[in-house]
Amino acid sequence: MHSLGNDFIIIDEKEQERVSISERLTTQNIKLFCTEKYGVGCDQLVILNSSKDTPEVQIFNKTGLKASMCGNVLRCLMWLLHDPDKEGGVTLRVGKRLCAGGYNQNDGVAFVGLGPPMRLGGGVEVAYCVDRFPIGMLNETISSIDGAAYGVNVGNDHIVIFVDSVDSNAISEAARIESHPRFPNRVNVSFVEVCGGGCFRVKVWERWVGPTRACGSSACAVYAVARALGFVSETAVMEYDGGSMCVWSGKDDEIVLSGPVTYVFNGVYYI
Repeated sequence: MHSLGNDFIIIDEKEQERVSISERLTTQNIKLFCTEKYGVGCDQLVILNSSKDTPEVQIFNKTGLKASMCGNVLRCLMWLLHDPDKEGGVTLRVGKRLCAGGYNQNDGVAFVGLGPPMRLGGGVEVAYCVDRFPIGMLNETISSIDGAAYGVNVGNDHIVIFVDSVDSNAISEAARIESHPRFPNRVNVSFVEVCGGGCFRVKVWERWVGPTRACGSSACAVYAVARALGFVSETAVMEYDGGSMCVWSGKDDEIVLSGPVTYVFNGVYYI
């Protein structure tokens, strides 16, 4: 499946015969799954256990390391687990987080709540309060609108930098920020252009992955920072190379993400 070109392989433990896929999954296997020409090719590999009362989700990036969150993965799973004959939505467990959402058949949009934004590292929950760094601390070659980079956690850590235009080469500098010593576990980086009217253009660099055509948690992080700075008060539209997503604030300051998802194919892969 994919959402706006952000593509995933999803394996449901419930569908496996005799042996758990988790028991056979190695770093090398994950890399092969995710690498085009050697495997299927994707941005992230997802292990779903839908047999649980609350389905559990594990997300792995191309390097074989576990990711703590992916908003677009969760929206794809909302489509996959949606039962049109039952009322109510779907709740997923991702690590310690419970994320609820659903799928609207009328407009083909899947949505999910990622919880309220937190400070970097996810240790302190403070509604729409973000960390601010002088941009020169992270990368002296980048200029931003106010000379600052903003950090927020939406299930994973993000740095958000506002620039005059995302068509500049700023994204080429993202790798230096991702691996900056300030972030021992690396960090996702989004460059944002304020278009007005609650619309933002975004280029994203995902940690351990590189540039992707869209990123759901990036959209949530940009929204959290934009709201903290007063750039938006209600629903925002985040435009990526792959398309657009909507983000708004739900109950108890939870950030809600919505947008299209696409089923591509299914098959059998032997490991």
